[in-house]
Amino acid sequence: MSLVMAGIGLKRLLERQMSKRKRTPFEYLVLATIGCFAAAIIKYPNRAILTNARPDLKALGRDAPGLPLIGNLTDILAHQENPLDFLHKTFLEHGDVISITIPIFGRAIILNRPEFMEHIFKTNFENYVKGDMFRWNLTDILGRGIFVADREEWRFHRKTASNIFTTKLYRSLVEGAFKSSAEDFSTILDRAIAADKPVDLQE
Repeated sequence: MSLVMAGIGLKRLLERQMSKRKRTPFEYLVLATIGCFAAAIIKYPNRAILTNARPDLKALGRDAPGLPLIGNLTDILAHQENPLDFLHKTFLEHGDVISITIPIFGRAIILNRPEFMEHIFKTNFENYVKGDMFRWNLTDILGRGIFVADREEWRFHRKTASNIFTTKLYRSLVEGAFKSSAEDFSTILDRAIAADKPVDLQE
């Protein structure tokens, strides 16, 4: 309601100013820019620009409110060193399904329940796609393979991979890597025990 009243007040102010004297093209441009900016704020009051409203998520309390036009960008930037901390706090506040919006990338719905993951990745896999945002972010790292592909392209990669990654081959690859990592880890623990120092498992 306050935004509507502010819009009406701005409109009347502009009308008074326009009637006083003739404006230059630059002044019209500035006024038009201010008007467009105000209209955008009214249309996108708590989400990133060009994202659709999701009243269904809002009604369930799943929509993490953000700032006008930029959505949750400031939250993401504030927690860029530890994004899991932001997600943890948001999950505690809004439950196991949250929706955030970021300019350019759009809306992301993030899940924190194993049964939801099973539904998407196994039970009803055909109904979901990774989407443009996922591909745009990870194609440089993962290429156009199985991890970023959807539907028929994914099926092609999946069929190809199933002939390569047999149980015997997987066991032989993992066994060597696991043994090497376990030996390195044991060496670190032995040194810490000998020096009577605590071990930071994160490091």
